[in-house]
Amino acid sequence: MSSQHHSQTAIAAARRSAPKRRPRGRPSHADAVRFRADFLEIALEVFRDEGYAGSSMDGIARRAKVSKNTVYLQYRTKNELFRAAALHGLETVRRQLDTSIHTEQPVETVLLSIISQVQSLAADASLRGLARLLIAESQRFPDVAAAMFAEANHLFEPVATYLRHAAKQKRLRVKNPASAALDLVTLAMGGLNFVLAEPTASAPVLKERANQVLQLVLNGWRIPNGG
Repeated sequence: MSSQHHSQTAIAAARRSAPKRRPRGRPSHADAVRFRADFLEIALEVFRDEGYAGSSMDGIARRAKVSKNTVYLQYRTKNELFRAAALHGLETVRRQLDTSIHTEQPVETVLLSIISQVQSLAADASLRGLARLLIAESQRFPDVAAAMFAEANHLFEPVATYLRHAAKQKRLRVKNPASAALDLVTLAMGGLNFVLAEPTASAPVLKERANQVLQLVLNGWRIPNGG
């Protein structure tokens, strides 16, 4: 086979594997949504790393490698950008949480599964950073803090739904499922340790804690034999 043929074959292969250039002009809606999400992730990262007071619109633009004009066209003030970034972070947490609960399994199995899942969520460094940031800025942004608590209730509504279902079937004694779900999640996350201490990576320790939480809630919620 001639060297010319080899050259032509290599050129054709390179053309097939080369990334397609984005067409000039206005970005598509999907591109715009993707850009906004990526930018808010970076902005939230800066706020977590440097705090609200230590962050600046210019610094965020530099970290995101975009022009200041691009940032100011979307967000007029740092306050506005902070709100958008914080709410984006809460939405990301919602998508990460697997809220599937298999109601046909034994109560102990379901509750232990919920506890273990919440433990995994609590170990996420970005979530812990977001929680610390929102707590620190709750006085400056009471609306964002309120959104955080509302989002927490929304996130764990499937847990409340399960507890409501179990109470209706007289498998658990739970008077207020929404409040009980929040109590369960708080215990599973470790209470104040969630924001004050670093999570343990020890599987045996996590398993022991999960079983402790399980026994604690069952002591209060289990229906004695005979109802």
